[in-house]
Amino acid sequence: MKSQRWLACLAVVVLLGFAVLMHSQPQRLRVGILIYEGVYNTEFIAPLDVLNHAATHTGGRLEVFTVSPRLGSVTTAEDLRVLPRYSFSTVPAIDWLIVPSGANYRTDMENETLVAWIRATGRRAQVVHSNCWGAFLLGAAGLLDGKQATTYPQSLDEFAQRFPDVHVRHDLQLVDHNGVVTSAGGVVSYDAALYLVEKHFGAQVARKVATGLVIDWDARRAGYRAAAVDSGS
Repeated sequence: MKSQRWLACLAVVVLLGFAVLMHSQPQRLRVGILIYEGVYNTEFIAPLDVLNHAATHTGGRLEVFTVSPRLGSVTTAEDLRVLPRYSFSTVPAIDWLIVPSGANYRTDMENETLVAWIRATGRRAQVVHSNCWGAFLLGAAGLLDGKQATTYPQSLDEFAQRFPDVHVRHDLQLVDHNGVVTSAGGVVSYDAALYLVEKHFGAQVARKVATGLVIDWDARRAGYRAAAVDSGS
């Protein structure tokens, strides 16, 4: 009987120790970067580049991967052939969803499978982020309703007309509305990814990543490079 009580106590101690160990482990974040036919190189390569560098400075806190509607080669707008790691049917749960722009964004908004996946995944994600015309896909999925957002500068009027429930910021090229981050795209896609790194992992990590990529980064500087807003509600 004593040995049974001893074994029971030992089991409790082991389980408590395991629980404490698991609780103390930093959360690993899965970052899913959507790629699809006609996607623009910069808008998905910038976050892929920055966040993979950030993973090396955060002890593996980030797992960054690409996901596409189906497995097989994706041809970008600039004729780069890319193989996604996951398809919609095989991808694990995503904590951060990144939606880049595509050359066919107007017809992509009519792709029910694509938009439905973005809607469902974005609703579960902690962070939703678009670059350039990717905001149109977020808008079509209803993920920007009632929020501040921006997109490619020459498309801001079209964006506002299509999505009247979105508070379109013409004055900013990077907008954060409670974890829904939109950017103007292009080289600002690098700023947006660095902004996410600094927000979630601190200025020191962001500076290390920026230094490694030879980027002049200062999250406090307003204007073209790093303008951002957190509207609070």
